[in-house]
Amino acid sequence: MSYTKPYIPRADGQFRTWVEQFCWNIHNDPARYMMSPAEAASLMQALNRFLEALSVATDQRTRTSGTIVAKQDARSILQDLIQKYAAFIRANDGIDDDDKIRVGVRPRNVAHNRRQCPDTPPLLGCIGRVARAGS
Repeated sequence: MSYTKPYIPRADGQFRTWVEQFCWNIHNDPARYMMSPAEAASLMQALNRFLEALSVATDQRTRTSGTIVAKQDARSILQDLIQKYAAFIRANDGIDDDDKIRVGVRPRNVAHNRRQCPDTPPLLGCIGRVARAGS
């Protein structure tokens, strides 16, 4: 099994770029992603809270442990919201793959390979015996 990196970046700078693309594309055309304008607005509010907290937490004049925690909280709220919407978008066959890619969501892989499973359980053999004390 090979490792695939998560579709939502971990580093704050890359995360910011990715979520701005995600949120703005949905905000500009929520119907394309089968979302309501209210859902798009709540996504933008969470984005704006994160961007404000990120700005405060990365400015040397205002960077404190409290502002860093506030940024992490805002990011966590935004990321939870995005994961919910991204899962909906990914699973929705009514949304084109091009539109999914536009917001940074990987389309589902429909070309799965069937696994070849054996029809019988594996045979086990005994190689040796471990002697225990007192036997």
